[in-house]
Amino acid sequence: MFNTTAPDIIQYLSPEYKSVVHRCVVTKMNEVFLETKKSCRNFRGKVSVVAHSLGTVITYDILKLQGSSHSAENQLELSFNLESLFLLGSPLGLFTSVYSSENFIRAKLPKCARFYNIYHPSDLIAYRIEPLLRIDSESDGDPESVELPVLVPCYWNMGLNSAQMIKFFFSKNE
Repeated sequence: MFNTTAPDIIQYLSPEYKSVVHRCVVTKMNEVFLETKKSCRNFRGKVSVVAHSLGTVITYDILKLQGSSHSAENQLELSFNLESLFLLGSPLGLFTSVYSSENFIRAKLPKCARFYNIYHPSDLIAYRIEPLLRIDSESDGDPESVELPVLVPCYWNMGLNSAQMIKFFFSKNE
């Protein structure tokens, strides 16, 4: 796994490649949105994005730039707003604490109403982000509006982690 993901991460951390990746992703997102509007002329729906792994970091970085002079001059402006951003298996906490010039995660992002970090505790890539959230009451609204993490049980194994599954297996077969 490391051999296939490490080159992508190293390239993304390079400012030269990062700007190319941002431009390609924003261009594709805008194209898909415009195609949807063309094919569904009465489209008035809300847009959500589901991002996974390194894609969560890329999407967060793009949203963080929205409305800035940097996004306009580098053609990084999204032509739509997001209702929700879903982060799946996200290393955003690691990238923010180790590689970012900001050592926090913004609780509110431009052009994005809300975002959710969905992770499994045994995922080696995913990290919790709540300890890094910065809630600025002037720009982010009421600090009480940030929801606390919720444990979502896994039903394929009755919601048990590996150790609990082993214990259950042996207790059942005694």
